[in-house]
Amino acid sequence: MKTKIMIIALLSLFLLSLLTGCMSEEKKALKATQTWLKKLKMKNYTLKKLKSLETLDLYNTKVTDAGISPLKTLEIPEIAFP
Repeated sequence: MKTKIMIIALLSLFLLSLLTGCMSEEKKALKATQTWLKKLKMKNYTLKKLKSLETLDLYNTKVTDAGISPLKTLEIPEIAFP
């Protein structure tokens, strides 16, 4: 029984690594931006929402000009921050 569980776990990890490796650069960048925004305790944006984002309000955050580099992958017309 333990052997079956171990084989299933290893197979799952293998498949997950394959799927992660096949992710496009754009999707990787979006995932990184999504994670960055979560760390700022911003709204939980889906990847689809991030792609179509038109404005992003960073007021009440400690983000500076130098800190917005994760957003360079997005084509947001308006980013508001202090």
